[in-house]
Amino acid sequence: MTRKECSRMALWSNVVFGVLASFLSLLYFKGFNLPSSTLALSFVILGFLGHFIFIAFVITLPILVINLVIPSKRVLYLGLSTIYAIFLTLILFDIQLFSLYKFHVNGMVWGLISGGAAGDIFEFSLIDYLLVGLAIIVVATSVWGGLRIAKRLSCSVNSFAKSTTAVVLFIMFSGQFIYAWADAAKYQPVMRQLAVIPWAMPLTAKSFFKKYDWFEVADDVDLGLDLDGRFDYPKGHLSCKSSVKQKNVLFIIVDTLRYDTLNASVMPFTDGLTRTGEVYENHYSTGNSTRFGLFGLFYGVYSSYWKAALTEKTPSVLIDQLDKQGYQFGVFASAALTSPEFDQTIFSSVRNKIDLKTEGANKAERDLKITQKFKSFMSDRLESNKSAKKPFFGLLFYDSAHGYAYPSDFELKFLPSLKNVSYATLDNDSDPVPFFN
Repeated sequence: MTRKECSRMALWSNVVFGVLASFLSLLYFKGFNLPSSTLALSFVILGFLGHFIFIAFVITLPILVINLVIPSKRVLYLGLSTIYAIFLTLILFDIQLFSLYKFHVNGMVWGLISGGAAGDIFEFSLIDYLLVGLAIIVVATSVWGGLRIAKRLSCSVNSFAKSTTAVVLFIMFSGQFIYAWADAAKYQPVMRQLAVIPWAMPLTAKSFFKKYDWFEVADDVDLGLDLDGRFDYPKGHLSCKSSVKQKNVLFIIVDTLRYDTLNASVMPFTDGLTRTGEVYENHYSTGNSTRFGLFGLFYGVYSSYWKAALTEKTPSVLIDQLDKQGYQFGVFASAALTSPEFDQTIFSSVRNKIDLKTEGANKAERDLKITQKFKSFMSDRLESNKSAKKPFFGLLFYDSAHGYAYPSDFELKFLPSLKNVSYATLDNDSDPVPFFN
């Protein structure tokens, strides 16, 4: 193939796979209905088409550059097959992620996957692995078929190519224009659809519309915030003097434990403990995920400050003060404290004094191990007169409730109950009772 033929093939493939990705994107709406507004529905169609064709073009650019240097049919097909297989796989993964959690693949998700603790966080059933195998077959077939279609189209007459280019540009411009107008007019039926489009980069043009006075532009709300870009925490100097004896502090945290399970039938021993203690029923978490919920618990501020605290390696003021007052630390977590990066935020000032990772085949095994570790920590304190005189801060962070792990000899007490869970098959129509049990 000549350079020109290779380039035509690459450009047609980006149109074919952009359209294919747009058809796949209809699965983003499987949990709720398509918009009823005609304009919003038009934006969904035009927005997805333009968005994915543009992404396909961007990821095709390296192949076009290589083609200028090495105009080889083999190199072209290998490069296109690889990038579009990754492209379609990423979209399928993102569709399932969005259906479960209503957000797309982002830096946080990538950090969890690549942070070295993915095995601690995610558990997959046999059904999941079978569905992954099926997805691989679907992607491979789609790539093969898509390239064959692109090859045929690349042999078409120039007039057809020119008209297709005009249609693609019209689609991309129309989708962006609809959103730019909706953003300026604060037209919510269109603006709400942006959350469904993965990695969206919408065009806004309020100043343009104001300048030419095309229509009345809705004013932005001025929140009156004065931000200097720093994590200004704590706001003032701390005075932590006390005339009473220093107390030991112990946190026992169960990740994703539901409030309505803290009762005599599900957790009899913990429920009994509440009879002699305090129960805080008006506490509100700062997030519905591990990193944001724990962040608020230890910092006492909104979880929107997480990124700033991570960037500046700012520890929790509670942990920092306990360290300065000579507390001994017995921190044991089932999941690694490096993903999310609690070792660089909450515990950044004491990360060399705590265990960052617990070995174990699954969450249940690691949960049992951290209990043993804490018991050993307490025994060592009793055997050491020097340590016994020091106050301690203890943390037991259990994780098996976060997944569906339990010891092999564990008796299931609530029936009917699932033996295993497939993330790929969970949706709004799944029966919640066996899953909850």
